Amino acid sequence: MRRQSGLVSQLLSKDPKLQACLTSDPAHIFEGAAGDHVSRIQTALEVLACSAIDKRELAAKRYGPSTASAVLNFKTQRNIVNKSYQTKPDNIVGRMTIAALDRELCKKEASLGTPQKPYCGNDPDCASGAVPGAAGRRHSLLLAAAVGAAQSPAALASARIDDATDWVTQTRNTLEFVLNFWPGGPMGSRDKIWRHFGMPDKFPFIGPFTLINSLLDFVIEIRTVFDKVKQKLEATSIVLRNADPPWFPEPTTPAFTIDDDRDPRDPPKTAQWPNGIYFQPQFLPLGAKKQTEVVVHEFVHSLSMNHFADQAKPGTMVYRGVGSAVLLGNAWSYSTFVLDCVFNKSRPLDPSE
Repeated sequence: MRRQSGLVSQLLSKDPKLQACLTSDPAHIFEGAAGDHVSRIQTALEVLACSAIDKRELAAKRYGPSTASAVLNFKTQRNIVNKSYQTKPDNIVGRMTIAALDRELCKKEASLGTPQKPYCGNDPDCASGAVPGAAGRRHSLLLAAAVGAAQSPAALASARIDDATDWVTQTRNTLEFVLNFWPGGPMGSRDKIWRHFGMPDKFPFIGPFTLINSLLDFVIEIRTVFDKVKQKLEATSIVLRNADPPWFPEPTTPAFTIDDDRDPRDPPKTAQWPNGIYFQPQFLPLGAKKQTEVVVHEFVHSLSMNHFADQAKPGTMVYRGVGSAVLLGNAWSYSTFVLDCVFNKSRPLDPSE
């Protein structure tokens, strides 16, 4: 039997340790290993076999007992056995196993020939328009075949509405407190505003909804945005939908919003893709707080995709370099400002949180 010369799937081919595993016996991957290559194997198992891997192992990218069990199940279901010295499958990822994972992933990826859109999601260092980085992030493809889970992404998002409403209410109260004591303290809350929206030095300029002539107008405009988000959350007038089939296959897109101002990469305006907020399979494995953050973020988008885009993500060079006029229309600024007001977190949450 002719051996495969190299891995070719999008998920596995970029990792040199996995490429080595295909061609070198000493490079086989055993229980106890850790790193990005293990994370990619875990994702492949989730996608192809709906494996239930312990969240602690996923977060640590560790080849622990549940990962080993998932490998064994995958090999047992496919009868992956080296008959030259084995009578039954083991829980090691060797040449035959990595090749089988790669072949099945290629078929999965070929069925998802859809455009990709940088998002709003769980990518820790991707700014708007950036290509998702390589190592060090959760590779959760969790695509259509893996969504045979009992709970749909949209149903799980609906369950986060109450928490999202509470977070936005707390944030709106913080802004109200600042305005009540304007122009004096409280400095801590005002610092949070400047951190996420900058401190404008030139007036006037146009905000999302009004003309801004002063710092006071600036803070009032931010409060207005949160007032509108809160109203939408409480009214639940936005339909939460499952992206079926998933439209954006890359791991950084747990959800997306589409309205009349559609990006060319968005689904076309058809009966299958009406306006609304869509949640993908990638939403399912996120931690509860991260899911709530995504819900808040998408409800900001739902005010108007034309006014609230993903301009720049907190913690990136792009974010530090843009001015207040841009940050007022940056959906990331609002969702991360919420985290700062509620949890004192100045950057988006990790996927597992």
